[in-house]
This record gives sequence, C-alpha cells and structure tokens, in this order.
Amino acid sequence: MNLKEIRRINREIAIQYLYSQDLNPSEDDLYKTEVLLEEYFQAISHVNSYTVELNDLGYAHEIVGSYINNKEDIDTLITKHLSESNSISEVPTLDRNILRISLSELLHKAMPPAIVINEAVEISKKYSSEHAGKFINGVLDKIVKNHIKQGK
Repeated sequence: MNLKEIRRINREIAIQYLYSQDLNPSEDDLYKTEVLLEEYFQAISHVNSYTVELNDLGYAHEIVGSYINNKEDIDTLITKHLSESNSISEVPTLDRNILRISLSELLHKAMPPAIVINEAVEISKKYSSEHAGKFINGVLDKIVKNHIKQGK
C-alpha cells in the first residue's frame, strides 16, 4: 500500500470519527480523542475492510488534532465562505466534516490545495450525496482563493 492510499484511509477515518463526534459529542481533550480515534478505528476496521494497521493512523491523529485545536477558526472560515443563506449547522454532517478535515490539512499541514480539494471531492463521491462533491469543491476553492492564496 502506498502513501497516497494510506493518507486516503486516514482522511476517511478522520472524517468518520468527526461525524460520530457530531452525533455523540465528547470532550475535546486531545489524549482522549486519540484513544477514542483508535477505539473507533478498531470498531470499524473490519466493517470497512481497511488494510492499514493501527500504527498507520498517525495522519488521522494529526488532522483530527489540528481540527480540535483550531475548530472555532476552521468553522468560522467555512461559514464565511458558504452562501448567505447557509450556516455551518445547515451543512449536512458528513459534508461539514469533510470540509473541516480538508481545512485542517490546508491550514495546518501545508498540503497542496489541489490534492486536498481532489481528495475531499473523491471522498464525498464515495460517502455523500451526488451534489456534495460540487458543493465541497466550491467552498474549498473559495477558501483557497480568498484566504490561503492571499496569506490570511
């Protein structure tokens, strides 16, 4: 398995973990989050036939931790780039968490925007509605153009 495939699985796990936390919130303690993320991975790994091991989850820990440490800024940035009629709470839970993980990568892992946006769209095609990819692409593209490329 190559790094691209491992990163994709880490992104999927991170998104699914944040989704589960949206439905059943727990404390945002990073140590507790790491333990919960590992427990979550073990619980779903047989269902999703993941071919990575628990020790390959480092990237998922990093991007979930990045979101937790910067959640207010990330959620504010998402909200700022939604259409005027939307708030972050109105964005479907899965799509909201795809955006959150993507922004964690863009802002705190210095990943190339094209890679992050492509990964977000591909994951949305796999797990979300048929229109989610276009929506996610549009929001992330606006953020990259208005915030990241301008160095804000």
